[in-house]
Amino acid sequence: MMTRKRTHLLAIGAMILLVLPFSITAQEAVAGYVEGLVEFSDGGSWSDVFIGDSLSLNGQLRIDSGAYIELMVGGSTVRLSRPGVVDLGEIDHSAAPSGVTGAIAGRMGRFIKPDETRTQTAVGGVRASEAVAEPEINWAGGEDTQELIDQGLEHLAENDFEEAYFSFEEAYDFAGTDGVEEAGFFFAYTAFVLGEADTAIDVLSDIEPDADSPVFLDAALLQAQILLDAGDSAGAVGAADRVISQRGSLAERDPLSLQLAYFLRAEALTLGGDQGGARQAYARARDMAPETQIGRTAGSKL
Repeated sequence: MMTRKRTHLLAIGAMILLVLPFSITAQEAVAGYVEGLVEFSDGGSWSDVFIGDSLSLNGQLRIDSGAYIELMVGGSTVRLSRPGVVDLGEIDHSAAPSGVTGAIAGRMGRFIKPDETRTQTAVGGVRASEAVAEPEINWAGGEDTQELIDQGLEHLAENDFEEAYFSFEEAYDFAGTDGVEEAGFFFAYTAFVLGEADTAIDVLSDIEPDADSPVFLDAALLQAQILLDAGDSAGAVGAADRVISQRGSLAERDPLSLQLAYFLRAEALTLGGDQGGARQAYARARDMAPETQIGRTAGSKL
């Protein structure tokens, strides 16, 4: 795990959560990673792009010199780095490698509300190899688990993944039974973003929320993605299957989460050499919502 002097910021109140339905469609993309200054316009003024932002494919990106963005459209990923203005509708993402990291990042929008006053920095979303030395801050003390979680969400809204990591780590370390699943999920997510896959896997394995937990779907899908990235086919299938086991209620309540689970299952089975099982899972993912990018990507693999 990352280490630093155990210090905190004073929590500044409960955060207003932005609840966004998860629907990455053919007309929408997600900023999976942003380095430097990248701006977006849908016909009006230009605004900075941050990790997790949803972007209309009818808009344009303006990329500064030395900046780049990894743009996720469902199961596809495109890296754009050439300085200048790019029409998103003209990007050919059909040949991009499939993967759902962007979809996982897009789900986080439901938990955080962007701070409109924040500014993009050179480490807007740091990777493990690019992480800067963490600043020392003054101990305020007295935060409870929920305050630490809210504090971490505020840091996420500011694209400060390192500070979010330490807030969520603290919340997870001191959480009681009621708060450990939520704290653990956010801790695992930030660990994953910062390149600490082993930490994320360990935490998600420890908490493994029940189906009635508010973070059940997100935790299981995140775990499936991380295990898939790590080459653990069986583990990824098991995590995806926890979501699929709830298909009776999810088919109407949250079909796109179910679609994502089938897609992850298919990718994991492909990795494990079970081509027949993979085709069945790809077909289920396609049929859940054929119009989404994940649906089309799944269909292209049949």
